[in-house]
Amino acid sequence: MLWGLLLSAVGVMAFATYVTTNTVERFKVTDALFEYQSFDDDLADWEISDAEFGGAAVADGVLAIEQYEATGSVVLSQEINLEPDDKYLRFTGAVSGEDIVPGKENWEAARVIYLELDESGKHDRRKRHELVRLKGTEDVQQYSADIALAASTVALRISMQMHKTVGKMEVSALALHRSELSADYKLSRLLLICGWSALLLWCVYLLFRAAPTVAGGAFVLFAGLVFVLGILSPGSINSRFFAWVEETAGISGEHMEYVAHFVGFMLFGLVLKLFQARRPVLVLVAVCAIVSLVSEVLQLMTLDRRLQYIDMIINFSGAVLGVMLGFVVLRIGRGISRWRFRRENARREAEDEAEDEFAKGEFVDEIDSVYQDNELR
Repeated sequence: MLWGLLLSAVGVMAFATYVTTNTVERFKVTDALFEYQSFDDDLADWEISDAEFGGAAVADGVLAIEQYEATGSVVLSQEINLEPDDKYLRFTGAVSGEDIVPGKENWEAARVIYLELDESGKHDRRKRHELVRLKGTEDVQQYSADIALAASTVALRISMQMHKTVGKMEVSALALHRSELSADYKLSRLLLICGWSALLLWCVYLLFRAAPTVAGGAFVLFAGLVFVLGILSPGSINSRFFAWVEETAGISGEHMEYVAHFVGFMLFGLVLKLFQARRPVLVLVAVCAIVSLVSEVLQLMTLDRRLQYIDMIINFSGAVLGVMLGFVVLRIGRGISRWRFRRENARREAEDEAEDEFAKGEFVDEIDSVYQDNELR
């Protein structure tokens, strides 16, 4: 009954989080860093790299970037220095495309991007940084991206690119504004975090009320801290962590984050089963489902991360596999214990039999001795 109520409450909280994060305005725009309602003919503020079979031109205030053959690139970029107090930005643009055919690689595209630069001029390649990516023919649309700046970011590079892409991209407006968190978003975020925390505490109570242990409590405390810090930490911190793992372990590839999610939740499921050996497997699977759902839904309340259903599936799969491994480990452990118990019993029975034989032999010798004494008399 209590587990059913918990699952229902989780569903209600997930729906409330989704609705809140899609209806409450997160940011309130303040002043502008730069704004182009129309472009100048000379494009003096922009660094331009022209390809052999393309270029950039302005007509009636609209910037057109065109390329006829997919053999090179046309790139226009501008670097904006930021103030130390800048934390949040809103990047907007009105962009359209005409007969755009992208290349085979992910970076071979017609797109408008922004890059966060540190003091050395480097940027985090894993962080999502696209305002728009065009394909085919698209009418003019207004695009917007809210940026939560990393602590190390000192400048932002705005770039309009056509890398090995045929077609025409038109940009009629671009703007970059400073922004701040709205009061409604701060309040709703606080309420949602408190609600999810209460549900997690309820789940912990249901798990450990029957057999509370110091080890189990320590595990829950440690897992809870890692869980909250991992979910609510900025995406830039996670990106640097995965970069460090790749560099240290010598592992590379775009699916490194998926592997880390799977392994992490597999360890969670394994330890959960080991500490809750008497719990039914279905109960532990339900807990894994709750944790997997919460881990992704809570990311809706972060500023530079997003809910991904593939991550939710990977998390749940890893946790369930961990529970199954824990079940196998416990069965193997019990089998070893039974084998050692039987071996110990066999050893003791052999010793007892040997002692009985020895005692029996002494008794026979004593009887023989008494019989011989009687004969002598």
